[in-house]
Amino acid sequence: MKVMHSSRLFIILLLLLGLSLGCEEKNQPTADPASSATAGNKNKGLVDNKVKAAMEDVKADPSAAVANNGPPPTGIFPAGDGAKALARDGKLNLVDEGTGAKVKVDGYGAIGGAFLLQVAQSSQPGGTRPMVDYTFEVRGPKAEKGDGAEAAPSATAAIPVSFVIAKAKPSQTQQGQLPEGFDKMISSVEGSRFDMKLAPNGAFTEIKTIYGKGLDQAVMREFVDMARAALTLFFPPMPKEQVGKGSYWIMGDEANLEGMNLIRYRVTKLTEVQDELLTFEIDVRHYVADPFQVPNAARGKGLAAQAFQGPSKGVVMRKKGSFIPDQAEVVSQMVVYLADPEKPQQAQPFQFSLQARLAGPKPAEEPAPK
Repeated sequence: MKVMHSSRLFIILLLLLGLSLGCEEKNQPTADPASSATAGNKNKGLVDNKVKAAMEDVKADPSAAVANNGPPPTGIFPAGDGAKALARDGKLNLVDEGTGAKVKVDGYGAIGGAFLLQVAQSSQPGGTRPMVDYTFEVRGPKAEKGDGAEAAPSATAAIPVSFVIAKAKPSQTQQGQLPEGFDKMISSVEGSRFDMKLAPNGAFTEIKTIYGKGLDQAVMREFVDMARAALTLFFPPMPKEQVGKGSYWIMGDEANLEGMNLIRYRVTKLTEVQDELLTFEIDVRHYVADPFQVPNAARGKGLAAQAFQGPSKGVVMRKKGSFIPDQAEVVSQMVVYLADPEKPQQAQPFQFSLQARLAGPKPAEEPAPK
């Protein structure tokens, strides 16, 4: 069993959590974030019965899913489970091609531009972090000829792409009082970036976080990590086949959040085609890749993860051929149940939630630091 070396905030919260582990409190199921994610959105319910059935296919039918025998019911893969290798292969499975006129949903024009990302995060125990507005610049490979414009992605090979934080500031919709000097503190994340490879199907691979110059405070690095967690959800993979309204597909990949190595099962559904505008619903289920323990100095021994739940749901609206969505919103909720390994029946939850909105493309406010 692995010992997870988590972020500073995560350790502090777990120390607080450890103080209540002696209580035998019945665990409550997590709330479905779908209602929050659809607030202010005119689309119908986020996940209809067909997409829910697709998630069941992940558990029941290896031919339609990316995992052998599906994800574990506890939400934590056993060590050495062969299903993880299949989940990590990055293969996209088109489950239903939909109805009506077929449209091309993969393939983009030049990779470049800028967009606004707003992220709010909270945890229990712990509290709510300040809401932050990030302006991201997207940098793709330069075209071989021309005026230095960004090149279009390859149809056969992954290409390098960078997302750079050009601007970061407290959100204008922030509620409550901010910590003194937070506006200056949050600006310290500017210049941080995420370097990655963009696969032909639009999936991100080999993601690396490069923190901005001088950004050595762990608590501020967590705001960069928070943006990364939200960002990857807004760019779902796309099938190469032309598809119609109601089509949906499943793909497995990996992610990291709060120090946990996760495996994701991503269901994407095309719900609306309005002229050049495509609307997708995303339903992502996260699973922990390996059993782990979290150090707990207050109790003198580690706390073992007993179970994990991690749904994320949202809506992405994107023009045909555009890399950056016009609008998007996602809500992600994760709960890990931790306990003394000798008393697993007394597991207590640590909850993490994230809500994010994306608006773009937009002109960059200012050049990002190199």
